[in-house]
Amino acid sequence: MRSTHLARRAVALAGVLLGTLAVVVLPPASAQASDDCTTRTTTKAFSAFGDTNDYFTISGGTFESGDLSPFTLTASPWIAAENEPWRVFGPADARSLALPAGATLTARFCVQVGEDSMRIFAKSPGVGGSLKIKATVSTAYGSASASTSTGSSTPGWAPTGRLGLTNVSGPDGRQYVTLVITNAGTGTWLVDDIAVDPWRTL
Repeated sequence: MRSTHLARRAVALAGVLLGTLAVVVLPPASAQASDDCTTRTTTKAFSAFGDTNDYFTISGGTFESGDLSPFTLTASPWIAAENEPWRVFGPADARSLALPAGATLTARFCVQVGEDSMRIFAKSPGVGGSLKIKATVSTAYGSASASTSTGSSTPGWAPTGRLGLTNVSGPDGRQYVTLVITNAGTGTWLVDDIAVDPWRTL
């Protein structure tokens, strides 16, 4: 069921799937994020996998419009005529993003305090290598990065683990995430439904 996120709840931060974490002080970012930091429309996107938290997608994160302008791309990714099979953000969804070997997708979006974890769906090609995911949260007060990777010798779709977004919120409660998804393998990965949990439930 979809709902509108009007408030956040605070619970303990635990069980975050983190690869590396670094904190540095940076000047304020000058570029504006593509996502609005206001009301969120959410759904229990990963409930079939034991995760009953609510999630919303970032701008363009379902790839259904075919518009890749919200992203920075390298090595020529393309829109694929295949969706993650559960169609968690819409029964008519039919697209994803294909990342060939060495390709990257970079997205920049706004989150608020409490919007502190994310997941995506990915389809492994079933050959060597992995899909690497790195999220850097930044404000005028500094930045923090978290990363993880996923890989499988069996081809097919699966959700990634939850990746934590460390709170370094600015004076207005907003912070900006730079997400980089990299195909570090030799086959073509598909990615779909880039989603953020707004409820601080890790």
